[in-house]
Amino acid sequence: MNRHLRSSPLLPVLSVTLLAFVGVVPGVFAAPPAVEFAQRDLERARLLADAANEQAKSASQSPELAAVAAAEAAKKSLDALLAKRTAELQTTEAARKKSASALAATEQAAAKAQAAVDAATAQLTKATAAERQAASLRDRSRNALALAEADLAKAKEAKADGEIDARELLVTAARTQLASAESAVAKAVETVKRDTASLATTKTAFANAETQVAAATAELGRATGRVEAAKAQRDEAKTLVDQAAQLLEKVKKQAQPAVEAEKAAAQQAAKAKALLAAATARHQRVSEHADPPDPKALHEIAKYTFARPAIAVRFEPTGRSVVAGVQEKTLHRQDLLTSERTTMSGHRTWVRRLALQGDDLLVSGDYSGGLAWWDPSADSPEPTRVVDAHEGYVRGVAVSPDRRFVASGGNDGFVRVWDAGTGQLVAEMDGHQRLSKVAEYADTPQRVFVNHVYNVAFDPTGRYLVSGDLVGVVKTWEVGTWKPVRDLDASPLHVYDKTFRAHCGGIRGIDFSPDGKLVAVCGIGEVTNAFAGVGKPTACVFDVESGERLAVLKPAANFQGACWSIRFHPSGEWLVGAGGGGSGSLWFWKPTEEKSFHAVKTPHVAYDVDFHPDGLRLAVALYDKTVRLYDLLPATKPAPATPAK
Repeated sequence: MNRHLRSSPLLPVLSVTLLAFVGVVPGVFAAPPAVEFAQRDLERARLLADAANEQAKSASQSPELAAVAAAEAAKKSLDALLAKRTAELQTTEAARKKSASALAATEQAAAKAQAAVDAATAQLTKATAAERQAASLRDRSRNALALAEADLAKAKEAKADGEIDARELLVTAARTQLASAESAVAKAVETVKRDTASLATTKTAFANAETQVAAATAELGRATGRVEAAKAQRDEAKTLVDQAAQLLEKVKKQAQPAVEAEKAAAQQAAKAKALLAAATARHQRVSEHADPPDPKALHEIAKYTFARPAIAVRFEPTGRSVVAGVQEKTLHRQDLLTSERTTMSGHRTWVRRLALQGDDLLVSGDYSGGLAWWDPSADSPEPTRVVDAHEGYVRGVAVSPDRRFVASGGNDGFVRVWDAGTGQLVAEMDGHQRLSKVAEYADTPQRVFVNHVYNVAFDPTGRYLVSGDLVGVVKTWEVGTWKPVRDLDASPLHVYDKTFRAHCGGIRGIDFSPDGKLVAVCGIGEVTNAFAGVGKPTACVFDVESGERLAVLKPAANFQGACWSIRFHPSGEWLVGAGGGGSGSLWFWKPTEEKSFHAVKTPHVAYDVDFHPDGLRLAVALYDKTVRLYDLLPATKPAPATPAK
């Protein structure tokens, strides 16, 4: 609803006119169709998703993140350069090792060549010596031959026949010896020539080896130079990488808020995407579901946990959130779509009752007697007004359909009516036997008690205000004149235990049917022990115009405890009661059928229950410190697994 329309003076007239017009027809909701609420959630989810995506995009484009990206790119480039320089160094070091190996090989070859030269030189020296010896022997052989020939000639001249033969033999022997010596000289000369040539060859090979050693030494020097140059380039690249890393760390530190903002924005975008998917799926389910809501399909879909037990719960009329009162000084507004929680502070003690009309009026009552006015649509709601309304607990709070009046009831026995716009007291009703002699309940006529007013409620047409008290009396007041119209007998919800001299019971919950024709109240009945609160959850349904009690509702199964809250479904076709004792439960009744047609166990005692305006969801306040959200749409079944091929 537009905020300008919410403040329009025509709103009370429009509200009453619309309520009178829609009425309650069996099977037709008095609230807008459920699909309308699903559509609103879907549109809101789309807006949230669009905003989250835009925020994520904006966060990802911040200058700080751009600086980080640039620094990361620079470091990545320098990392690549360092890797390249390192690879080049490894290549040059491998080349240097290869050059060193080549030098070692050439040096080894040179050493072998030197050894060959030395061996050839020695061989030549030996051959030369052998040649000289052969030549000396040849010369001696020549001399010996000359002497032998001279002796032979002398012998012939002397004609010494006996000596000539001997001398001829000696000449022959000398000639043979000379021939042998000359042959040895020739061989020695050849050997010297061969060894000289061999020496020359080995010297040439040695010279070549020396040249190769010099070349290999030079190459090794060049390779070593390249290694040193590569090391210098690698070290320079490493220095640049270290500087880039330091710069990146600095930039990242400076950009940490932007990084966290981007991360948060991305998470928010992912969450918004999931919310949109869920809202889309629910919109489709609601659109396709044509059957009336069935309590037998009820299942839990959300749980909101608090630090203390939850004792009050109401949906905002817009359907966007649920407001919870717990056993502490604060209220909690829980967004149904986003699950975001807003804490609302302003009470002095526990908040027991809540009443809302429109999307900007919430009135809450606490156990110190205070009433607080709120605008629940505000981002951070604070009390716009606080009134000390009662002595003791405020037990009941209601806002009239036209938003003109706020009614409250409390432990002091009064029903009070306040101007919703100013907080001024409009009327005070003392019709609940505030101080009475109760001889019928006590042993002495002097015993008196304060009859607590447990609950108040306006009917949907705005004509009546009803109030219920501890002793099971429900009074109907005419709105405007505030005069009593009639009393409704809810005595099944009260007992006086003479053993403990205590009253037990009271109107714990109260609600009108959407058409205003019926009113239901609930509490505890058939009490057998007031001290221990042993009894049965009980509710009474009345015809508003006649005051006739149409039915006394109880669980179909045996159950010990109290019914703390009761609400008509927006269709008007059935009611839900919430309560418990040793355990918790929800009971579902037809308005005039005394036994419940369905029940759902809750994790603990349920103190309050309320229907979402879409008629498909309900919230339950539980003593286990939770508010649980239930859905009347049939639970979705998981898709069947695809058979493996």
